[in-house]
Amino acid sequence: RTVLEQLFADSYARIDINELEITLKSYPIIQGGCYKPDPFLANKRKVLTPKNTDNLCGQTCIALSLMTSKFRERFGRGVHSKKTLAKEVAKIVKILGDDVLTVEDFKKLGFMHRVIFIDQNFTAFYDTQPNRVEGVKACRTTYIYFSFDTNHYSLITNINSFVNENKNFKWCEVCMQRVVKKRFKMHFCVKPKCGICG
Repeated sequence: RTVLEQLFADSYARIDINELEITLKSYPIIQGGCYKPDPFLANKRKVLTPKNTDNLCGQTCIALSLMTSKFRERFGRGVHSKKTLAKEVAKIVKILGDDVLTVEDFKKLGFMHRVIFIDQNFTAFYDTQPNRVEGVKACRTTYIYFSFDTNHYSLITNINSFVNENKNFKWCEVCMQRVVKKRFKMHFCVKPKCGICG
C-alpha cells in the first residue's frame, strides 16, 4: 500500500487505492546458456551458433557480429582461430559481463548498437531500441536468433537469407517480420509490440 501511495503522491488526482485493480503477470526470464543442438537451425542459412560450454553465447554472438565476414565464414566452417575469437569475446565481456545474458543486458551496448531478437516464427520479439526515431539508423544492427527450446543465442549474419524459406519471403525492417515476397511492396506495416510484455 505505501508503494502505491508514493506513486500517486505527486499526482493532482485523488485516487482511492482501495478501488484499484492490479494485474500481475510473470514471464520466464529469457537468457542464453550452454550449447545444445537446435533442430530448427539444421537447414537454416546465414546463422552462426556458438558451440560454447560456458554461458557466453550472447557475448560470442556480439563478438562475431563485430568481426570480419571472412572470419565469420571461417567460424561457420569450424576453421576459425579460437584464440582470436576468445580475445574478441573478452572485449565484449568487459561491456556486458561474464554472466548469462538476458535480452535486457544487450542494452548495455548503447545507442549505436541495436540488437533485435528473432524467434522460431521469424518475428522480432524484442528490440533493444524499440523507440528509435524513424529514419535515424544505428551504426550497427545485429539480429540474434533465440531458441526458447534450448535457451541459446545464435548470430544471424543475413536476416533476409535466414527468413527466406523456399525463397518465398523477405524481411521487413519496419514491422519486424517476414513477408511473402510477392506481397512485400503492398503489405501494410504495423509497428511491433514488445513480445515479452505485450
